[in-house]
Amino acid sequence: MSKFDRRNQAKQARITKHKEHLKETSVFSGRDGAPRNVAVLPLCADGDAQAAIQVFNESVDITPGADDKTNRVTVDRFKQKIQYIPLQRDLTACLDAARTADFVVVVLSATVEVDELGELILRSVESQGMSTMFTAVQGFENVKQA
Repeated sequence: MSKFDRRNQAKQARITKHKEHLKETSVFSGRDGAPRNVAVLPLCADGDAQAAIQVFNESVDITPGADDKTNRVTVDRFKQKIQYIPLQRDLTACLDAARTADFVVVVLSATVEVDELGELILRSVESQGMSTMFTAVQGFENVKQA
């Protein structure tokens, strides 16, 4: 195989992979596209998933109405829809939500350590395979500076 043939073959493989990627993500694009699922897992006893979701929404200039109880928002800046899945500290619920979620946000506390249940949830979610994980810390305003 000549040098030209190898380059052509590599270029065709790149183009094919790019088309597959566009086809996979086309489900999320457009006005009626599916939302990205984000599971919010509190690992500490004082973790609050709803408060974390509110902070995430405020960071992208989304202010839901007072009667708005849905966790599905449209982020115009990124042209994406996001559906938050707020969870309590329940192992089975966390495992189910993390398995189906596109992104997992782990909520930690700045003042309280992760207890045994939090460690169990984190290890279990990691062992079943996790898509993309982010970490958020709550309660920095309660930390005293030295």
